[in-house]
Amino acid sequence: VLEDLRSPAILEALVASFVDPSTSLAARECSALARLLALVSVDDSWLGVPRGGEDGLATAIVAAEELERLYQAVHHPTHSWLVCMGNVTRLQHHAVTSFVGLRWLSTIVLSKRIASHDLLLRMSQPMLFVFLRGAVDAHPLQARSVLGVLEHMLTELPYLELRGTALSEGLMGDVVTGSRLQSAQQHRLASGCMIA
Repeated sequence: VLEDLRSPAILEALVASFVDPSTSLAARECSALARLLALVSVDDSWLGVPRGGEDGLATAIVAAEELERLYQAVHHPTHSWLVCMGNVTRLQHHAVTSFVGLRWLSTIVLSKRIASHDLLLRMSQPMLFVFLRGAVDAHPLQARSVLGVLEHMLTELPYLELRGTALSEGLMGDVVTGSRLQSAQQHRLASGCMIA
């Protein structure tokens, strides 16, 4: 059964339902889906080393707990996407959690349904690149997934409606509060505070 669940189509559907903001899971359902994703991930294709027995089970339990925290972070009702990104960045200890976070980034945060200007603002945030770098540093086998996110970003750039917008002014805004910052230095400081 676990081998069937590891098929790309089924795994992608499980991950999509886990991060989809329109899907609201009860605590028990969230826990069950997190455990399922963690169990499916305990093999060499995710972690880089074969696991099994009690060590594999212990890894799966801890990964499931981290996945539950990720679910709470991305489904928080009042946090902006950037605050969620900061929380998700801290949840990359297990490869499966990092992978699910990358899927959340590419399908929700950088969705094609986001307005062009907002999408460009999201793509310009340093936190996004901190997250991507952290995923590769913690789990080198996820480099292909990170490259997929970057490729998604590059393919969206030509389609963004940039005519008539003051990009240099707009990109210096704070996405969290919607306010304009006075300088690039303040923008870097605000980004640093988000990371901390």
